[in-house]
Amino acid sequence: MNLRADSFVGWVLAASLSFLYAVAVWSFLSSGAFFPSDALEALILWMQLAKLAAILSVKRLRTAKFTNILNLWAVDILVVPVLIGLTISNGNHAFITLAGEVFLSWASAVLLVFPAFAIYKVTAMVRGRASLTTVLPSATSAFALLVFLVAAAAQSAPNAGLSGLAKAIPSAIKDVSVASSPEVSITGTLLYLGLVTYAAGQWREGTTGNQLDSVFIIALVGTAAALGWAYLAQLSDNALLDFGIPSLAVAAIVWLVARGE
Repeated sequence: MNLRADSFVGWVLAASLSFLYAVAVWSFLSSGAFFPSDALEALILWMQLAKLAAILSVKRLRTAKFTNILNLWAVDILVVPVLIGLTISNGNHAFITLAGEVFLSWASAVLLVFPAFAIYKVTAMVRGRASLTTVLPSATSAFALLVFLVAAAAQSAPNAGLSGLAKAIPSAIKDVSVASSPEVSITGTLLYLGLVTYAAGQWREGTTGNQLDSVFIIALVGTAAALGWAYLAQLSDNALLDFGIPSLAVAAIVWLVARGE
């Protein structure tokens, strides 16, 4: 693919993911159920927004390794083991309660803010002609994260506070109506077309067939597993069946494919 084609595919992916992100943010703002309920939740949310602004403003951070960015985003959570330690040493259970509030508020804030960076990163990968093995899991992971955010933000939970967004995730996982909504379908279709176009360009540029075959096998297995997972979740309320067995199966398949490579 030439630079113009890469830019076009990058903008298609960015526009489709941004559209779904905008839907999630609009649901969050219009419901008002998950607004910060106290100063602590507001502080945690503003800290994540400040991190996002800093990362996108500084070139060295924008181009840093993804693991380093994750470490930067997760540094706040280090306060949780400190609070747990205070609970053990002082015997004051108020610290363990505070640790739970911090963790849930942090998880909710990251769920709200991090997708903006994920969308930027996927677009930069495409425009930088990253390998398909890097772009495909990154783009699909960003899409999955946004679907969870849309589903969680659409839950009915009056005055739940910011931490309530993380608590709504289990219900959101079982809410198949969101996954079939027009917004998700449109984004998924555009994402699929963009990735297929990008894969075709990689093929023409000389990526070996074995490398591309492995990527598509993993994508096919992941799709089949996701459909089976959704069907299984409708039949059972057992957490082990809903999450444990499918996760282990997918992990085993990916390991076998990687081992074959």
